[in-house]
Amino acid sequence: MFCRVACGVVVIVLLLLLGPGRAGPLTDLNPEIADHELFWGSDQYDFSVVLPAAGQECFWHFAHHGETFYLTFMVQWVTGVGHDRHLSVTVNSPSSLLVSTVDDATGQINFEVEETGFYQMCFNNFHNHFGSMQVFLNFGVYYDGSLHPAQQKEEEKKKKEEIQKDLNNTLATIEEASHKVALHVFHMFRYYNFGRMRKSADYYVLLSNSRYVTWWSAAQSVIIITAGYLQLFFLKRLFNSKSSSEKSEPSLGQAEPGLFRGADRYDFAIVVPASGTECFWHFAHQSGSFYLTYMVQWVTGMATDHRLFVTVISPEGILMASTNDGIGQIHFLTEVTGFYQMCLGNHNNQFGGVRVFLNFGVVYEGFEEARTETEEETRVLNSTLASIQESTQRLQAHIFHIWRHYNFARMRKGMDHYLLLSNLTYVTWWSAAQSVTIILSGCLQLHFLKRLFHTDSHRPRC
Repeated sequence: MFCRVACGVVVIVLLLLLGPGRAGPLTDLNPEIADHELFWGSDQYDFSVVLPAAGQECFWHFAHHGETFYLTFMVQWVTGVGHDRHLSVTVNSPSSLLVSTVDDATGQINFEVEETGFYQMCFNNFHNHFGSMQVFLNFGVYYDGSLHPAQQKEEEKKKKEEIQKDLNNTLATIEEASHKVALHVFHMFRYYNFGRMRKSADYYVLLSNSRYVTWWSAAQSVIIITAGYLQLFFLKRLFNSKSSSEKSEPSLGQAEPGLFRGADRYDFAIVVPASGTECFWHFAHQSGSFYLTYMVQWVTGMATDHRLFVTVISPEGILMASTNDGIGQIHFLTEVTGFYQMCLGNHNNQFGGVRVFLNFGVVYEGFEEARTETEEETRVLNSTLASIQESTQRLQAHIFHIWRHYNFARMRKGMDHYLLLSNLTYVTWWSAAQSVTIILSGCLQLHFLKRLFHTDSHRPRC
């Protein structure tokens, strides 16, 4: 009995000695490492999620102290009976404190992280009790290298003193410029994601408009045909009359192909006539990268097929590439110096032209210069100018590819614009024609029925 009491006293003493130092929640995952010594990543996520009617979806994301947390969302599509596109979004800190809230269809949340841990993002569809919605999300954290204002001023003073001591130190300037370029590229990626949100939202709006116009026009056509048939049937039985109608269609003209020659890259739009072909020539040197991107934006006349037959022929008359689609990309290495022929054939549409947006050119990556640079780098290992030149060439190549993707987005924007114009014109004229037809049919009905039951007041009665 005495041994048990002694053991209990020892355990209580150990708990009292060790408890205050070890108890409590763990707020720092690495207590022996400072936050600024950790890897500051620019992790980001972008995806779509469907929120059910009157439902809620929550996500958690880890962030360090000193980072910048951002969240961008956009409601793309509303299904069911729901018509309200508003979304209630809240962001809570690891200590369950409300950091920010937004109640709109599109929103952006940005704030500096003051507490290390998992931040909660909740999306509530409380406005729609009978319909779900699809939401595109883009969130993450990044570290821009900024510190507290007082510490930042001290570090700027130290940097100025170091720069005054050593004016020939270019590595620090290069590192700072590279960090700024990386930060700007990251923000460009964020704006690119916002463009993807807008693009997908426009896509779903176009789908909804297409279905609405299709079914509503079909229903109106059935009603008008049925009403007309019943009118003709009863009027034929009353007056035994016949009616006939004629229809004429306009003819489309054709255009001759043209010759095109100029600089390294071009982007423009052309109209290919019905069953016609347009050819262009572009000069390219050997060891270049030839690229061609096209997109059919609009069809005219009675054309319904968006496909376009595209071929690229070398100066020796050899077929380099061909495709038959509404959207296409062709790229290959030029092996012969000369004029390369690009032909666009609208053979799929016999009674309508198509409007095509083109973007083509030649890129010279500089393979021979890369070989000479590698030989020079082996001779001089401490030369920083070679690394600066190489990084500059890579940056120019990335900027050029960004420009290509920007032109592709312009193609998509133009196609959506003309599609919206076509839908608007179609709905306007079709609705006007239906309204005029219904009004005329009603007037004719009243006129003939009034003549059928009309009596002459001057005629003597028996």
